[in-house]
Amino acid sequence: MKSLWWRSLMCLTLAVSTACAEDAKLVWPSGELSAHAQAWFEQLHGDDAAARAFFATHMAPNGVPIETRLERRRGMLEQAGVLVPLRILDSGPTSMRVRVRTGKGEVAVATIQGELDSPHRMLGVRIELGEDTDGGPGGPGPRGPRLTDAKAVEQITGQLNSSTQAGSFSGAVLLARGGKPLLEHAWGEADRAKHLTNTTTTRFNLGSIGKIFTRTALAQLAEAKKLSLDDKLSRYLPDFPHADEITLAMLAAHRSGVGDFFNDAYDKADRSKLRHNRDYLALIRDQPLWFPPGSQMRYSNGGYVLLGEVIAKASGEDYYDYLERHVFAPAGMKSTSAAIEGDGTPGVARGYTTEGAKRGERVDHASGRAAARRGRLVPGR
Repeated sequence: MKSLWWRSLMCLTLAVSTACAEDAKLVWPSGELSAHAQAWFEQLHGDDAAARAFFATHMAPNGVPIETRLERRRGMLEQAGVLVPLRILDSGPTSMRVRVRTGKGEVAVATIQGELDSPHRMLGVRIELGEDTDGGPGGPGPRGPRLTDAKAVEQITGQLNSSTQAGSFSGAVLLARGGKPLLEHAWGEADRAKHLTNTTTTRFNLGSIGKIFTRTALAQLAEAKKLSLDDKLSRYLPDFPHADEITLAMLAAHRSGVGDFFNDAYDKADRSKLRHNRDYLALIRDQPLWFPPGSQMRYSNGGYVLLGEVIAKASGEDYYDYLERHVFAPAGMKSTSAAIEGDGTPGVARGYTTEGAKRGERVDHASGRAAARRGRLVPGR
């Protein structure tokens, strides 16, 4: 799946969802988390006052200011429109997944996390574009006759032209069949201040998709018997809090309870010093665990910071060097690297976000919390 927030993976510290009049067939399960979720969908139709009331009643208190929550809500509504729930994919006391339709008519899946204990208030929501992969019935399938290659290119090009004009897409696209390119084109600007357009060789920040490469490195080292997924974190980072309770498998599956580095410490940090994966350890070291290790799942950037340093310890190589030599090089990914801010990596597009911007505008993400990451992964073609 591709993430909704265009196109990188992101956790919203809001909450998720409710039955809307637009989908009378949807039957919500009973339970506290379900009630919070339904209230979230309802408040998307309201104003800031409705959102404030929702936050006070249904969101778990975690120190995030109301104004920050409102800002994120506005950005989401601008990007995706009001979300309509279509089908409950699975549901439990502390998590549920809901297929939704965005205001742009796209299908997405919302993963909702709740508190471990009653009343299971909302912790956050993860929204990803695309169909769920559970194979269950009820999802919208392809409509109309099978497209020819030329017609597919025509429709995709038209959609991307419209999305670019609307300000919701900027990037490069390659469509191929059997190794033969059918469409290879770039849209939007790589640098809005300098009016540099994207090209098919522009390099983009992959954000959390980089976790796939971390998992690849982890699997390589496990196959080489240099580590085991059952190993305790304490074998590699003995001084990290709760390291004896956390396994590498828990970290990889987002079940460790380790928090995110986008926190108060990050907001107060001198970001010019956050240049390498290991620099983020200080941001998560003193955070309390979200939950007892292994007891539930919640998406964690902090957990993957720890895995990066485990890879360095197990391999005897710098984390970034390991990825370069053992993951990217064998795959022929000659233009992909873990770029460090200010290191002169060429041809990298700047990212832009609505967070912290005036309504209808975007700001350079390097000046905001949403994606100002040093040591981020940028791929090439």
